[in-house]
Amino acid sequence: MENKHVTPIPPEVLAQAQKKINEAIELLAPYMLPLTPTERRNLPKMGDKTLSFVEKAHEYSHHYPALCPSYINIEEFDTDVTDATGLRLCFTAP
Repeated sequence: MENKHVTPIPPEVLAQAQKKINEAIELLAPYMLPLTPTERRNLPKMGDKTLSFVEKAHEYSHHYPALCPSYINIEEFDTDVTDATGLRLCFTAP
């Protein structure tokens, strides 16, 4: 197998990247909730298929509100879907 990584990343570039990562963490910190390892393991995972399903359910909840279960708070659902979609775009490689 050929090694395709032959150019070292300059320390200045790594320092800039770390600075930007820290800035992103600071920007998002007020919106993040601390989770225990157990809570993290028990949460449903949002992969491509799951996110597509949630987005479709969200769309249907607005088009057919009578079919939406009464225990779902639509405003909170809107917030969750918007944030999940926005964060996914932030962390998806260009």
